Amino acid sequence: MQEQKFGGWRSLTLDDAAHYLGLSKQSARKVVKELEQAGLIEYTKRRPLMFRFSGDGVDSADSSEEMPEI
Repeated sequence: MQEQKFGGWRSLTLDDAAHYLGLSKQSARKVVKELEQAGLIEYTKRRPLMFRFSGDGVDSADSSEEMPEI
């Protein structure tokens, strides 16, 4: 699903993320912030909030940082 929505390097809106995660927009914003702080996504636009997969942190199975819970 992620590859279909992000399409490689395309951006996803906060509204779309909330819809696909089944969360309120406010809850989705918290998750997105945690993912950004973990280096897993990067913001592409602030108004409206849009982000994309950063490509970082995915292959590091021995990473000391935990993945944020959704």
